[in-house]
Amino acid sequence: MVIAPVLDPEDLKELREAIKEFSAMGMKIPMAWAHSRWGIPRANDDEDVLEPVTTTPTPTTARLRQGQISMARTQSSPNSEQLINETLGIGLDDWQQVTAPILDPVRQAIQTATSYEEASENLLAAYPDMDAATLANSLRDAMQKARAIGDSTD
Repeated sequence: MVIAPVLDPEDLKELREAIKEFSAMGMKIPMAWAHSRWGIPRANDDEDVLEPVTTTPTPTTARLRQGQISMARTQSSPNSEQLINETLGIGLDDWQQVTAPILDPVRQAIQTATSYEEASENLLAAYPDMDAATLANSLRDAMQKARAIGDSTD
């Protein structure tokens, strides 16, 4: 039995992904070629073979949280829908004030430029002046409010 050298792990991954995509498109790829390409000998009928391990999937936190939101939307509690709508609207009223410290230097850099190259240079120079603290604080506050509302309805 001749065993071909094993490819680099990156090559194996890329080849596996390509084979999955080509197979999904209907391409018929010979099993013998795959065995040869990867250096994996074909098992005889009387040999034990590797089998995929099957496990029962467990719900992730994200799926559990999504289920809780769905339940809150469908429950007859009069506050659930209102609280969800308020949560989605948090921070949208002052979006211009919140994004101004980031976008104003960008606008200024582009408006004062007379060419693409100058705009590019101006943007690089304006980067240190872009202040994301206001946006970060606004997002933090919105997340805290959303969490508090979620906890109050759970």
